[in-house]
Parts: sequence; structure tokens; C-alpha cells
Amino acid sequence: MRRRQTGEIDPMSFGGRYTLIRRLAVGGMAEIYLARQAAMAGFEKEIVIKRLRQELADDPRIVEMFLDEAKIGAQLNHPNIVHVYDVDENEGIPYIAMEYIVGEELNELCRRGISHDRFLPLEHAVELMRQAAAGMGYFHAKRGA
Repeated sequence: MRRRQTGEIDPMSFGGRYTLIRRLAVGGMAEIYLARQAAMAGFEKEIVIKRLRQELADDPRIVEMFLDEAKIGAQLNHPNIVHVYDVDENEGIPYIAMEYIVGEELNELCRRGISHDRFLPLEHAVELMRQAAAGMGYFHAKRGA
């Protein structure tokens, strides 16, 4: 996903149960927002809202692909795969509510390391690859079933 048009926004109510806090990224198909889910008794949770881009919402094929992503994601339960919590639409545009993972993106971490002539230590790189492979292995096993 290309990182563009990111940053602070005025917090706004979204979908009746979320508040959009900040735009994290915009890609070819969707906009990604950090959001807050609030409920009774002071319950609050940071999540991610992935909203189909408005200009694509009239294309049934793209909407179907977006909703297929939500359906597939909802069937996966693995520590190395982002969890899908909800799928719905707001003002006629579908969105997916997903787990928010705090941390730096791997590509940014690698770029910073390269700029300082200190790439990831081998043991860290191997561990990251092990985790990614575990998630992919789980996904492919589910796909085969």
C-alpha cells in the first residue's frame, strides 16, 4: 500500500459505534484509519477501519473483492494475521473493522537501518521471517481445507 494523504483529521463519528482518529494510509482500493471503539462501562479499544475508497463503491466487482477480503479474514485466527472484528457499511460505503497492531512498519524499520548502515541483526531478521512464514503456513493450510 502506498503511504499518501496520511495524518491528523478531526475526530469524527463513523458507523454508529466508532470514532475515526487519524488517517494511517491510502492505497489503491481503501483508506486506513486509526479509530476508537467505545461501548458501555468505559470500554474503549483502538482498532483500524479499512474503508473502500468512495470512487470505487459503485463497482460491484470491487465491492465483492473487498467483502471477500473481510469474509476470509474473519475465518482466520492466528497470532501472525490481523484479526477482523466487523464488516458493515457507512453511508453506502463498505468498511472492515480490524485489529490495530501498535508498532513500526517493517519497511520503515529497514529503511531507517539502511540509512544508518545498520540493517537488522540476522537473528531479528530470521525471527521476523519465521513469524511471517507461520502466518502464511496457517493461511495456506486453511485455504486447502
